[in-house]
Amino acid sequence: MALFYLILILLSGTKKINHILQEITMPEKKINIPSIACGHCLNTVKTEVGEIKGVLKVEGDVESKDVTITWEEPANWETIAALLNEIGYPAA
Repeated sequence: MALFYLILILLSGTKKINHILQEITMPEKKINIPSIACGHCLNTVKTEVGEIKGVLKVEGDVESKDVTITWEEPANWETIAALLNEIGYPAA
């Protein structure tokens, strides 16, 4: 693993390395939300979850009802799951 990071440092600048390492270490979770029935439902999930401090990205698909959430501190899965329950879109 150390060799991997050394190669990254040699091939890229420090700023790019920090960005790559941040992407590697950011928690991401793909969930299914059965109560998503339309674009409005998905937009509600994206808007509400996106307002949590530390949530970086919320993407989803109405047809599959799958949503992928990416976050960093101070956000955590427990906070995100609690909000989804509160707004009526709990993860399966």
